[in-house]
Amino acid sequence: MQLGDAAFNAIPTQWLRDDLDHLGVPQDLRLVFPIVKSASAAGLLAGLKWPALGRVTAQALVAYFIVAMGFHARAKDPPLKFVPAAAMLGWSIAAVRAYPVGTTS
Repeated sequence: MQLGDAAFNAIPTQWLRDDLDHLGVPQDLRLVFPIVKSASAAGLLAGLKWPALGRVTAQALVAYFIVAMGFHARAKDPPLKFVPAAAMLGWSIAAVRAYPVGTTS
């Protein structure tokens, strides 16, 4: 899912541009989204072999979605607009817990 999302962000649609404008996301930061999303998908997948990498990637995703929710709060969005970021935050927390602690492979 992350790779598909990264591809979607690599070719911005008018809907995506309008949404990012509404959230106040700086233009320079938008160029990083496809890279971050592709790297997160790769990190989570690599975490199947190297759990420490998967855990760090999942922790970075927790931070990413907290920041996303902050952008929604700053834009004074209604609670329904927080749902996708909150859901992905939940999945990211679950991913952190899914990777074992202290294992090296």
